[in-house]
Amino acid sequence: MPVVMTVKELERFLLAEFPQVFQSGSGLAIEAVWERGCRVRQAFRELSVRPGGTISGPTMMALADFAMYVAVLAAIGPVPLAVTTARTSTSIGRAPSGTWATSRRHAAV
Repeated sequence: MPVVMTVKELERFLLAEFPQVFQSGSGLAIEAVWERGCRVRQAFRELSVRPGGTISGPTMMALADFAMYVAVLAAIGPVPLAVTTARTSTSIGRAPSGTWATSRRHAAV
């Protein structure tokens, strides 16, 4: 399924539909979209760090959810109620603090 929304179109859509999440202070950025995938980034925020300098699980899952939403929107267009229905995550070690980026590929739309 080819990309039907560019990064700029996605940014405009998210600013209009979800300003509570996607706004200048959120630290979220969409770096790229491609067929069945995307790359997004979450800038470092001190409030996302747990004791010992570990990024919190909810922060990582929120970034993963955002990435999946962006990938789906890029494929189907501006559908505000598109949702992630299933997600699996496996951690193999502590997540050090810093800016996080993730790439996601969706299996089906």
